[in-house]
Amino acid sequence: MALSTSTVLTPAVNLSYTNIMLSIPFPTLIHNLFAMKFIAPAHSGEIFRMRRPNRLGTSPVPLGNSGTVIPSKTATIINIDSKMDFYAAWVYVNEQTTLFAQDPIITMYSELLGMDLRETEDMLTRDMLASTASAINCTHGTNGDLATNITRSDIDLIYRTLQANNAKTISQMIDGADKYGTGPIRNCYMAMCHTDLTPDLQIVYGFRPTAEYPAQSGIGQSEFGSVGNVRFWTSSAGSVIPNASANGENVYNIFVTGIEAYGVVDQENYPEQFRFSSKELNPPLMLNATAAYVTAMVPRILNDAWILAMRATLLIS
Repeated sequence: MALSTSTVLTPAVNLSYTNIMLSIPFPTLIHNLFAMKFIAPAHSGEIFRMRRPNRLGTSPVPLGNSGTVIPSKTATIINIDSKMDFYAAWVYVNEQTTLFAQDPIITMYSELLGMDLRETEDMLTRDMLASTASAINCTHGTNGDLATNITRSDIDLIYRTLQANNAKTISQMIDGADKYGTGPIRNCYMAMCHTDLTPDLQIVYGFRPTAEYPAQSGIGQSEFGSVGNVRFWTSSAGSVIPNASANGENVYNIFVTGIEAYGVVDQENYPEQFRFSSKELNPPLMLNATAAYVTAMVPRILNDAWILAMRATLLIS
């Protein structure tokens, strides 16, 4: 009699796979929102110069009847120079990865490099502002540190200082509306800061969240609210100076800016580019491709009197 045979069943499949790529954690980018934009001409050197004339002042003394010629005034100009810098990032793409992977690898790398590019641009401007903007510590808070937590008195001091420096506000006034819980928003300076500060901002006297703005059009995703004549924009990539307070706590830069206070210069004929090479140059086996981005830019403060870094520690941590 023939012996019967049996087939061993393979284990049940215990993995399914979605073709939907989950979102990548990515901060809101706020530090270039209020920058002036410039293009440095190609074939004109690596230094881009911006110029601003100084005021002549006033002339309150009346002319007499003697016909005497009064002294002339001298017009002077401030030159603001920026040297162009170049930035890039790239990744290897192995041919077997593109052959076997279920995801569209080049598309994914393009997205990742694009995020890297935008975050790098934001970081460069943030760090430039942190290192060069004039700083004022918050001193009216109650946490016993230096700098203290942010208060309405500190915000009002920044506002008065910018007003005294003739810094123009950026936003136009948002008129009030006949809606419950809303109120008019004044002409404002714009403040850029870290999301860690949001609990403290909410308890500042006069804070108004964006939900209470009478008009919801034109409100950015990262705008958090306003206090008096300052509107606050927040990001998890905001400026932090680790352990820099008198008590060893983190100090947060809050950049409060008027119009034309700082700018970003891009290079003509060298726009932000994504580059893909199907095979690397001079390889032994031509096994790898490359994906990359290149860009050229330089951020620069244009008027030191029109942007201030208000520095604060946390009350609510």
